[in-house]
Parts: sequence; C-alpha cells; structure tokens
Amino acid sequence: MRTMSICVAAKAAVLFAALALCVPAAGAEAEAPKAHRTDWLYEARWGVMYHYCNNWKNIHDSQQWSKTIDEFDAKGLAKQLKELGAGYFLITAKHCGAPIAPSAVYDAGEGVKVKSPKRDLIMDLADELAKHDIKLMLYLACGGADGAPGSAKVIEELSKRYGAKVKGWWIDNNPGDEKLQKLLADAARAGNPESLVAFSPPKGQQRNSPYEDYTAGNTHAPGIARCEGRFIQELQWHMLTYLGHNWGGYTKYEGKPRYDAGKAGGITQASISGGGVVTWDVPHKLNGLIHPDSMDVLKAIGQAGAQAKRETPESKGLPRVAAAKPHKTDWLYNARWGVFYDFTRFGNLKEEGWNDALKKFDVPGLLKQLKEVDAKYFMILAHSGGGLPAAPISGYKDGKFPARDLIGELADALGKKNIRLVLAYNCRGSAKATEAIEEMSKRYGKKVSGWWIDNTPSAESDQKLLADACHAGNADAIIAFNGGNPHHRYSAYQDFTGGRTSTPGQSICEKRFVADLQWHTLGMFGFSKYQVKYDAAKAAEITMRHVAGGGVITWNTPFTASGLIEPEWYDVVKAVGQAAGGAKREVVTAEVEVPVAQIPTPPKDAITTTLKHIDARCISAKQDWWPERQQELGLVTSVGQRHAQFARSYLQFDLSDIDRSKPLHSAVLYLYCKGGPIGDPVCQRNQLVVSRFLRQIAERDQRWYNNPFAPEGEQLVYLTKEGMYEINVTEIVKAWLSGEANYGFRLSAPGLGAQWQRYTITWKSYESKPYDPAENPNGPRLVIHQLPK
Repeated sequence: MRTMSICVAAKAAVLFAALALCVPAAGAEAEAPKAHRTDWLYEARWGVMYHYCNNWKNIHDSQQWSKTIDEFDAKGLAKQLKELGAGYFLITAKHCGAPIAPSAVYDAGEGVKVKSPKRDLIMDLADELAKHDIKLMLYLACGGADGAPGSAKVIEELSKRYGAKVKGWWIDNNPGDEKLQKLLADAARAGNPESLVAFSPPKGQQRNSPYEDYTAGNTHAPGIARCEGRFIQELQWHMLTYLGHNWGGYTKYEGKPRYDAGKAGGITQASISGGGVVTWDVPHKLNGLIHPDSMDVLKAIGQAGAQAKRETPESKGLPRVAAAKPHKTDWLYNARWGVFYDFTRFGNLKEEGWNDALKKFDVPGLLKQLKEVDAKYFMILAHSGGGLPAAPISGYKDGKFPARDLIGELADALGKKNIRLVLAYNCRGSAKATEAIEEMSKRYGKKVSGWWIDNTPSAESDQKLLADACHAGNADAIIAFNGGNPHHRYSAYQDFTGGRTSTPGQSICEKRFVADLQWHTLGMFGFSKYQVKYDAAKAAEITMRHVAGGGVITWNTPFTASGLIEPEWYDVVKAVGQAAGGAKREVVTAEVEVPVAQIPTPPKDAITTTLKHIDARCISAKQDWWPERQQELGLVTSVGQRHAQFARSYLQFDLSDIDRSKPLHSAVLYLYCKGGPIGDPVCQRNQLVVSRFLRQIAERDQRWYNNPFAPEGEQLVYLTKEGMYEINVTEIVKAWLSGEANYGFRLSAPGLGAQWQRYTITWKSYESKPYDPAENPNGPRLVIHQLPK
C-alpha cells in the first residue's frame, strides 16, 4: 500500500447535526457510537436481492402471473438464505410488470393489462424469513403512468399492510424533487416509522436525498467501490451489485455467476471490513429458489461476510488531534461564511438606469450590516458576461462607464473593518473576460482576496490565462472555477470549490479538503424573485453543518436597490452569522491508503515477450475533433455531465505469435500517464479502469454505450503522479489465450456509462505512440511472462 497524509475535518457534536460524531481530544478514549436507524443493517453485513421476473415479458396475462406467484417457494428460499448466512432479503415488490402481492391501488390504475396476484407473497416471505431472523426489504421503481405520486400510493398501501415486517425500501427512478422524495419516503414509513429508505439514481455511494438512510450503492463494478468507513454523508455505506451477468441473471449465461468464489468473497469481505454492507442480486428460478449454479459462490460470500473483521472508527477509536499544515485558503477557512450580492438582479437596466442604481448603493450602510451579522467576507458580481460592470473597465465604453467605481469603494471600506472582498465574474458572452479581470486585479491589488469565476471555459489553457489574470495584482488571491458538480475540482488552477447549489441542505461537508480544494458552498436563500425558502432555524442548521465539517458557506442574499440586505431576510442572515461563529471544528490527521495492484514476480526461467500495440485510439461521443487530435492527445479517458464529455480509449496488441501451449504466469500492461492527478488520487476522477472489450470497435464508433466490455479481470489504477504505470492484466490476457476473442483493452474512468453521474469533467491523457526502447520508451507495451513447458 502507498500512503499519503491528508487533513480531514471531523464533525463536531452540534445542535443541528444529531448524527455527527464527537472527536475526542488527544489521548481520550473514543465514545461508543450512538444508536442509528441503520444499526440492524450494519449488523446484518450482507444480503440477497431478487430482480424477480426480470423477464416478465414472457408473462402475458393476470392468470399466468397469479399462477407464477402461487408457485413461489417462500419456505424453501428462507431455508436457503439461512444456510448462506444472509442477514436480509430485498425483492422487487413491483418491477417491470405487476406487483408480487395484491394491490388495489395498482389494479385501479389506467392501462393495467396484468393485474396483481391473489396470493400475498410479500406477507408469506415476511413470515417465513422472520422464522430465521432474516429481515425483508422491498424494491419499487418510481414512475409509470401516474409518476411519483402514483408510486407513492402503491408504496403507502403496502407499507401500511406489512408494518414492521418490512424493514426498508430501495426506491428506483429517483424523481429528484425534494417534495416528491418526501412524499415517497413518508409513504414508505407509513406502516413502519423506522423503515430505511434509499433513492437511486445517481448510482454509487453518495447522498441522493435528505430523506434516505443508506446509500443506493448500485454498481456493475463492485471491485471499484471502496469502503473507508461505516458512514458516508451521514448514510450507512451500502453497495448493491449483481452476481450473475446482469440484474436478475436473465442472460445467455442463465444462472452462472460472473465471479468465482474467491473474487466475490474478496469483494464482500473488503466492503464489510471497511464498515459497509453489501447486497448481491442473484440469479434465481421462477419458483423462488436460488439458481443452483450460484449457490457455491454465495456460500463463499456468506463465509467471507461472517469472517470479515471491522476496523472502523467505532471500533478502533479516532485519530489524534493535530494541527493542519498552512494552506493558501486558511483565511477563507477561518472566515467560515460570507455574503454574496448578485448584480444580475439589475440586468434589465440600461446604462442610464445602471448608473443610477450604482449611485444609490449605500456602502456605509452595508458595512454596518455586515459587521452586525458577523460576515467575514463579501462577494459581489463584478461583471456578468454581456451585462454591465460594477466598475469602469477599459474594454467597455473606453473605461468611462460606469461613473462610480463601486468595487474600489467597497474594497477600501471593507478593508478598514477587516472584511475580505471576493469578486465574482461571469465569463459567459464576454470574449475579453481575461483582459477585464487582469485590469481589475492590477487596479485593486491585495484589496481583493479572491475570485469566483462562473461559466469557465473547459480548455486548460484558457483556465490558466484566467488564473494568471486573477493573480496579476495579488499572487495570493484564491480562485474558484464554477462548472458542474459543486464540490469537485474543475481546474488545476483553483483553490476552493465553486459550490453553487440551489439546495445547500443536501450538501454534507465531511472534511475541509476535497480534491485538495477548500470545501466551499455557494447557497441561495430563495428561488427566483427571492421567494422565501429557508427560515432562520433551517439556514442556521445548514450553515452550522457546513462549518462544523470543515467547510465554508457563502449565502447568495437578497439585497435592496440601495445595496442593503432586504429587511425580511435580515433575521435569517443574523441567525446564519451566529451559527457559523458557534460551530465547533476539530481538524485531525488521517492516512489515506492508495492500493497498488500486486504483480507476481516471474521466476528466473520465465519466458518474457514484449509486444507493441497494433492499434490505439480514443473513442468518444464527440465526433468532430477526436480523429484529428488523436496523435496529439494520445489515449484519453474522461467523465463529464454530458455524453460528449465521456471518453475512453481502445488499445490492442497482436497475440497471434504467443505459444498458447506454455502456461501463462503473468501479464503486465505498461501505460504512461502524461499528466499527474488533481488532488486526492482516491477521488474517482483520478482513477483508471482497464478491462477488455467484448466486440470489435469500428473506426468511428463513438457511442459510449454501444461498446460492451467484460467486468471480469478488470483492474483499477490509482493515478498518483505523472509517469509510467505497471498494470496487472493477467486475468484479461488469460481469457484471450484461453480462446476469448481479443478485441483489445478498454481504458476508461470509473463509472463511465452512467449518464447521470455528475462528475466534473476531467481529462487524462496517456502516451499512444508505438513503443521503442530507444526512440519512445514511454509507448504502451504488453509484457507477457510464460513458464517453460
């Protein structure tokens, strides 16, 4: 393992963060963890899921469906699960077709072709599982003709019927809207207030709603998910994956598992040891029994789950308290919170009206208010693309407009009261944004402590120009680039996260730094037209949770035309200031382990063959410039918010001359990463997944979702620095030498293929020119070690 030390912020026990953990002082014993709704799930360790009747299209009428449900062997399944040691069972209450239990609400819906069955399979399952102390959970896909409200009615009907016999819900097709999420969560808890809830998508381990208790965790590649503690964003860490070759196992492979006992057991044990919980979706028969071909692997999973030793903060105590190293953003961290004034409110004013608006701006009055609410910095929109600036800019009206230099007056006045000034600049529609920023930076110098840049260009060269402009008058000015996920790195030249979100209550800060950036949130008090969204208590709660976790929060605050905080919001802003000042922080030092794939050392008499690639190129949904820039960029991987920002690469070696009669000892892929990681290598944006394609890739085959690949044997690489990486691809090459068609290596970022995964776009480039020991030693090469016959 390679370790590197980073600073993380531990949650303090604060009034509004009931789930936060107390960090003991140096030498103190760790307190016992408080009771949590997910305790039973944590203790259960692992469970089994059925995507029951995933091939429901074979069932055409209500009579056939009812007969299928009648033949489900609930008693036999319960015995199987007991034998395996599974702690719970999750089944699709309604998936692609009708429910598996009577539902008057469902049957009354429009366009229902297959009615719900007569048998109450859910009740029978609950009773049989209870005899073996196995918990029951239900899956339901939200949506359909009636949308989320209709699904909520079905969930509520079932929840009230089964009460405490159903312990949790996994809700698919997350509506995204908080009101609809609450409607669904309330329905799930109508019969059991302690029922657990998770929403998907997005996939993976993150919070998707304020009303859930555990992570949805669904993933096709469980070997990539890495559990580093029981809780993530105050949710029980949970992973849901499939043991067969698809959800439900209904493929040409029938019930055959895609992993052997060692691989599946290792994934399970690693996740549980870290404090997590694993659910395996397993192949099964229509009669309700687990497919016999999967039983041996499930037994290995059960043994691994029982033997896993957990070393979470709850059992081994918390790290000692230590001082953080100096960081450029220390002043922002210590400031805790600030106020943002968005001048786009006056975007409909013409030049004459704009001058009048700036004349009315009451700088002394604002200064008095900022001191009263205890704001430590003030952020103001200096210019909004094609809009009007808050200070003269030479590129606009020859620097003679506006008449008042509001930014200069604010900088002088704020500086006297020890309140920092941060300037926001929207680059949209402004070709001369860099020139304007440089001009203002030189004019105000160190009076401006930071910049928040919106609509940032994606090209790294343009980002560097903007950063240099920001630093022209103050080399220590800190920068945030806004462009996508609020709390991810968007540029190599930024210091704190853009953080803009209309739902700051859903963002949970767990440590000061994310991707080596100061965690920062830019939250909004109201919707359009400044409608009230948060009262004083809620705004204070959100602020305290952000600050206590090590973050900083800026509140986009409604202002009057004279530049003062609107009266109806003043008490809310005061409550925020009190909460920020009262939040307790403790910074601790922790170790992040960066796994390194172990490559077996070949014996001295091993036969070594070095292969040069025969084809290497990038494949992307973007169809215009990839072929032309291929030689310049090399192999590329990326993730982003749109299909055009997803890229993975294809790398093929000719294995036809390899003597397949000789046993394979190991195979190593040498790949040169042309740029180092941005921030923490454990972050998914700084990882590489190597697998094998399952069909031929055409020359202009850009569609990312049309390239199937094999998860078996895939390798996860943590990019810690620029340079050559040795990647263990023994299992992949073994498959090819055993007869599987060689369609080449697939190089991608993790999670590629889930369009809703909101990663900020990050490009990684790898050398693609052919390997030559003298001319190009960094070229990709495949080194195969075989044993003598």
